[in-house]
Amino acid sequence: MREVLVNYGDAKILRDKSPGGIPRWIVQWNDGSMQMYNAAWYHLKTVKGFVDKTLGERKWVNTTAELKSND
Repeated sequence: MREVLVNYGDAKILRDKSPGGIPRWIVQWNDGSMQMYNAAWYHLKTVKGFVDKTLGERKWVNTTAELKSND
């Protein structure tokens, strides 16, 4: 069973357990893609940083595309 920990709107961070019982973080994006991080190697704070950085880059790309279309 997956538990939603953080919902950014464009992405969600969920907590799950592997078949071996090791916790893992799952990032689900609105486009349907998914990334999985083993909690033994990545802290939740680190995964949140990855998501924040990716969302910031996506927002910057979208803003740049909008600016170019307005020219």
